[in-house]
Amino acid sequence: MDFIIMLIFISIGILLLIIKNIQKRNLILERNKENNNKFCILIPARYESEVIEKLLKSINESTVKVNNKDVYVIIESLKDPTYEIVKNYDMNIILRKNLNLKRKGYALEEAFDYLKTNKKEYDLYFIFDADNILDKDFIKNMLISYNEGYDIACGYRGIKNKKLNVISISSILTFSLINTISNNNRSKKGKNVVLSGTGFYLSKKVIKDNYKFHTLTEDYELSLYSIINNFNSTYNLNAIYYDEQPNDYKTTVNQRLRWIKGYLEVRKKYIKILILLSFIYFMLVFLTIILLYVEKDNIKLSLKYKILEIFYNPLFILSYILCFFKSICTKNIEWKRIDHNNK
Repeated sequence: MDFIIMLIFISIGILLLIIKNIQKRNLILERNKENNNKFCILIPARYESEVIEKLLKSINESTVKVNNKDVYVIIESLKDPTYEIVKNYDMNIILRKNLNLKRKGYALEEAFDYLKTNKKEYDLYFIFDADNILDKDFIKNMLISYNEGYDIACGYRGIKNKKLNVISISSILTFSLINTISNNNRSKKGKNVVLSGTGFYLSKKVIKDNYKFHTLTEDYELSLYSIINNFNSTYNLNAIYYDEQPNDYKTTVNQRLRWIKGYLEVRKKYIKILILLSFIYFMLVFLTIILLYVEKDNIKLSLKYKILEIFYNPLFILSYILCFFKSICTKNIEWKRIDHNNK
């Protein structure tokens, strides 16, 4: 009975440890202090002619010089008035091919396909909505986060509405909860942040071959992906951009229905992966307990070291996977002397 109780407590402890560590980022390494990183801007803009010019103007007014040829606006038709506005700024148009796939994630996927086809590679990719406006120092401050070693960073979302009411104020307070309170606190504690739709960058390491996030809330899907794959993300309070918030209740209801549906969609997609990680670890924990019991007469350990070994040994076994891939990638592996002592 005591053994079962101990096993339960150990299992709970391990679960908490997994949850804590899966959100813990790697050691941050500075990339490049010279701030000469190559970046581009991607803007999904389906019939956004009424708002997009303010965003394009704010990009041109940035304190960090942006090459207009590194700005890509994604549209669905050349008849869209957005087309002429973008061409006036001498920026790139990406015309979508598969209009049956309606979500923002698919538009971004086609944009990354376009970049790959045209052999355009960047260190980091900024993603904005067409109704955003950038503070002049937004890109400057985000590049600081990138050069500190972060694979993903999101900025501070301000409100650009000229007229406010209780609905639009409540909407921006929602993002204050996500960013100013939650993400800011998570960043200070060394945890990954939760993205909220726009105003962020992704490093080329995150994208790899393409943009693979197609759920209704592709930003939340991307957030979970970054945690599972151990990409570093942060919240940059000094990188400010402005966004328009809805002023009518019906729009907010439709918006929140999409968020909730997308949240459930993402959790369903990724929960299987999280369960599989957890399952393998618990199986190795159980195996370690059996091994310690079998060897109890041959390996004399204190209770402290038994508990530590139950936590550590599964990680040690899993590290064989890393050793396997390293052995494949390393050409010359030779015997090296191991220093011994009598302690």
